[in-house]
Amino acid sequence: MTSTMRNFSMAASFVVVIAGFSAYLWLSYSAGCAGDTKGGSYGDPVRALQIEGYSLASFLCALFAGTAIPLVFGTGNLVGRSVIAAIFFMFVGAAFIFLGIRIEFLGVQSCFNLYSMY
Repeated sequence: MTSTMRNFSMAASFVVVIAGFSAYLWLSYSAGCAGDTKGGSYGDPVRALQIEGYSLASFLCALFAGTAIPLVFGTGNLVGRSVIAAIFFMFVGAAFIFLGIRIEFLGVQSCFNLYSMY
């Protein structure tokens, strides 16, 4: 693989990761606007769960693409690249799961005019 092709492939991978996580957060907010999936007292919880299913697909696509970047484009031995990929998978995955839950709560609060102290 030439240097130019490698740089283009790495940039395309970063675009996939950013687009996937952006779609995940946008769909999480949309799921919150569609309905309250945890309590079921606001909106349409069935539609909200359907939107959350779509957001899961974009989340997993972005997470696996981000995990593959150090494995494919990293330098050094395979063990070191695997450790970096595992760290990315665990910590970035957990961070975006919690961020998605928070964004969904913001969607419920803003679309159903629920104002809290926070």
